[in-house]
Amino acid sequence: MKDKPNRVAGLLVCILLVGILTSSIPFTVYSSEISFTGESANFYQSLLDAGFPADYAKPLTELHLLHPTWEFVPLLVTSQNASLTWDYVLQKESASPGINVISAGSSYAAYRHASNQTQPEPGFYQASAQAVAYFLDPRNFLNETDLFQFCDLSFSEQIGEAGLGAVLQNTFMENSVLENGKTYAEYLYETGAELGINPVYLAVRIRQELGADGATPVITGTCGTVLWNYYSNQTQKTADGRAVLPPAPGTWEQKDLKKYDGLYNYYNLGATGNGMFDIYLGAMKRALTGTSSKSAEWGSSAWNTRWKALYGGAYSLAKNYVATGQYTLYLQKFDVNRKAGQNAFAHQYMANVSAALTESRILFRSYVESGALDADCVFRIPVYSGMPETVSKDPANGTCAMLARATDRYRYHVLFTQPRSLSLTGQAAYQSVSLYNGDILHLSAALEHTYGVAGVEYRLDGDDWIRISENGTLDLSIEMDFSEHSEHILVVRGVADYGFRSGTTEKKNNRYFLVAVFYIDILPPPSATVTFSDNGTTVETTVLSGGEIVLPAPSEPFFLGWMSSTGSLLPPGAQVTVDGDVTYTGIRLAQFKVVPGAAIPLSGEPALRFYAIIDGESAAIFDALPEGSFRFEAAFHADTGRIDPTEVLLSEKTDSTGQSWLCLTAETGSLLGASDTALDATFTLLITYANGSSRFFYPTGGSPIRSVRQVAEYVLRSASDSDDPETLDYLNNLLKN
Repeated sequence: MKDKPNRVAGLLVCILLVGILTSSIPFTVYSSEISFTGESANFYQSLLDAGFPADYAKPLTELHLLHPTWEFVPLLVTSQNASLTWDYVLQKESASPGINVISAGSSYAAYRHASNQTQPEPGFYQASAQAVAYFLDPRNFLNETDLFQFCDLSFSEQIGEAGLGAVLQNTFMENSVLENGKTYAEYLYETGAELGINPVYLAVRIRQELGADGATPVITGTCGTVLWNYYSNQTQKTADGRAVLPPAPGTWEQKDLKKYDGLYNYYNLGATGNGMFDIYLGAMKRALTGTSSKSAEWGSSAWNTRWKALYGGAYSLAKNYVATGQYTLYLQKFDVNRKAGQNAFAHQYMANVSAALTESRILFRSYVESGALDADCVFRIPVYSGMPETVSKDPANGTCAMLARATDRYRYHVLFTQPRSLSLTGQAAYQSVSLYNGDILHLSAALEHTYGVAGVEYRLDGDDWIRISENGTLDLSIEMDFSEHSEHILVVRGVADYGFRSGTTEKKNNRYFLVAVFYIDILPPPSATVTFSDNGTTVETTVLSGGEIVLPAPSEPFFLGWMSSTGSLLPPGAQVTVDGDVTYTGIRLAQFKVVPGAAIPLSGEPALRFYAIIDGESAAIFDALPEGSFRFEAAFHADTGRIDPTEVLLSEKTDSTGQSWLCLTAETGSLLGASDTALDATFTLLITYANGSSRFFYPTGGSPIRSVRQVAEYVLRSASDSDDPETLDYLNNLLKN
């Protein structure tokens, strides 16, 4: 129970925020703004503590709500190499035409360098600095789909051969068998496990490099013949229009080119140069070199079978990229994971500036189709010092479907009807709800998505996702069977109709979208027992938890107030809020009275003493009152005016009948030369209550008006022969002076 007598300001604020969910739900705060509390607030703070800036931490926390098994690790680029600031990296990645290029297709024109219209590679133009910044800035891609360019490509058993099938589907590898009798899926998985590299990534890389149909000479086994034909015929363009640029006649012998027949290069390793002749030749030279560590086992290091080329290329990627710190698609494109003294930018796998993004979507697709999107996955995301305050802009403003952020390619809308009406587009509802144990939380909404909605799922605390519909209808009732004062989180997500049909996958690249996040606080039981214990009588009453009551106000002059079982002293008639069972005990004094007359101290200079008494049984209550809640005061009055208050001394006395009393003593200062001055004393008891109010109590009985002379004369008149002679002499001397 909390005593809250003064809640007016708080109530006014609550009135503005409260929205009733059902008749049993006390209050809710509904917001469309991103709001983290409880576990999600702790996760958000952990990202900040790890080194992520706030503009990373917010979208990553939302992804955590959507995929709680995902782990996000900051790659603090500048911290490990102070030279690699944002501006420096951007300048180096834009320094020359061949470092970052963009497809020559008209759809990608917005990403081209404005002034350099030459093609550093056949079919590609130099990318502009703005385009490089867009693809370099990780903040553009902190969404479910594009995040996979930061996926750690080390081997994981979370994805088996089924995950490979999603990538191999509708490609030249789907139903093919290698020379060793194994399918591509079987052998890629086996190779990945042996070399410690993600087999799905290997399949993604092959598809990215060779295309779905694999229509490239580097894996036909006849690339040497192709090179000889290009050279001998002085072919200027390939069948699909790319520049060949064959060497001048007299440069090559037929045998020197046809020796490359029978070789394969699935990953296009070494495939660089000016024109397709150089590119294919570079790939074949690398295939001929092959894998030296396997030369004894294979009888030759060359990649002279398809399975050797698959293994050898994977070995090279694992050894030269994953094992050396380029363990994400992003880092293979932008070689920035280098410590101080190491040579950054020198080992970039591909020149295509968009390669990490486009490959990430293929990798994402494989996770979706294998049903592994909710599996454990580690994402290592670069953070640079000096990054611009705003996220680097897409030069095409989202109009290039292939290269726009995934979140720019779809929209979703949620219309809530329960717990209240709310319409949201492209964002989740964040709601704080307070409930009692046993209450029912009702949720009702209609979901729409650009790709269509294939279902709705929810997750409560650490449990698994539960599918509740196979369409865009959300209709859910959950009983709150929890202990009081507990906190819980309910997350609702929609399932987008991804659409894996041929020709549609590039248009549908979202699987789950965040619908709502409910932070649930379970309150104590809705009722509380209030007990009034007063003067031997006990009265109980039941009050709605959170309700207010007015404490009784007896008319007795010495009823001091109500002592709560929580240790607070409250005045009669106080209004309090009841949050739980509580007992109020009446506090009163039976007797509080002034003692008639006055006394003269029998030593020192003349003075007067006045007395008030409280019966001993009542006085015991002062030991139980809160510290600082009571104070005794006294003040003297004379014909000449008021004398300042004085300290009240407390002592215990017992009268002739054996009754005990708490004696209050107030003594004047010296009255030397003022023995005829008539004085009286006023005693008060000041009680200060927990709500800040206070009250004075005054003893019964008339205040005596006395002077030193009057008291001395009264004592002398009443004296007898048995009285102390020294006392009588002292009094007589007072009268003489």
